[in-house]
Amino acid sequence: MSSTAYYPYTPDVLFAIIGVVVYTILAGIHAFQVVSKEAWDGSFMVLGCLAQAMGCGARLISSWDIHDKWSWAAQKLLLLWGPALIMSTVSLSSSEFAKAYKANSFVPPRIARPLYFSLNTVLLLLMSLSAFMEVATAENEVQAGREFLRAVLIIRLVFWTFILLDNTASHNDHHYKPGDNVHLTPKSEEYYLVLRGFLFIAVIHNIMQLLRLYSGPDGFMNATEWPLYAFDIYLGTRPLLEWRIWYRPGESKKVVGRKDVQSQYIGNARGRGPSFGRITVC
Repeated sequence: MSSTAYYPYTPDVLFAIIGVVVYTILAGIHAFQVVSKEAWDGSFMVLGCLAQAMGCGARLISSWDIHDKWSWAAQKLLLLWGPALIMSTVSLSSSEFAKAYKANSFVPPRIARPLYFSLNTVLLLLMSLSAFMEVATAENEVQAGREFLRAVLIIRLVFWTFILLDNTASHNDHHYKPGDNVHLTPKSEEYYLVLRGFLFIAVIHNIMQLLRLYSGPDGFMNATEWPLYAFDIYLGTRPLLEWRIWYRPGESKKVVGRKDVQSQYIGNARGRGPSFGRITVC
């Protein structure tokens, strides 16, 4: 790699185009559902998909000129923003879901919602700062930016792992000791599995980001391109597609469980469908 090149390889055009197309489609799907179902918490997921699409677009530009600093810097920043924005929606949905079925969470849902949102926002700003430091020209600032990003990713890994464990523990506790006579319907279990799957993928994504940072510029994770797409960029596409169940007509604004079987029949009789959750988020 020459001293003025920002990549140890030439970014693959096909990988980048696939990323742009897939995430643009996902952004369109989620944007339509967010507006039509008024599930405004999903706005962050839309912005995250757009950031991922633009990040892949910046890599496409870099494939024509690996010496272009601005396209390299743009893809670095945007691909950090994407997962962080998407997880803002996921964490908000997790707290709302727990609140709806009265889960015994580590953090009370009414506190978790503003707390998780605030933490996600702070981590996003800190990651942005680290990215700006890393694209600086001074070598000491570049190294400081990398160290700072490692610290932020470690904090985020702990945070996202905590949400995953809290989500799992509260669900298991509710499953064996249902409180307030609220029982999860089979469809609500499907919601929960998608939510847990998303959190699990997020933890894997964060671990892979840390491995890339610790492997160094000449390490396998950085010297070859396909791990970036396989374990990072493309990793979130499946849960993003599965997330569409949160937008099902007539379900996103109802209660995540039911007090008894009769209430479900009443809901069906009125043509509203079974009641799953007071989830106005996605």
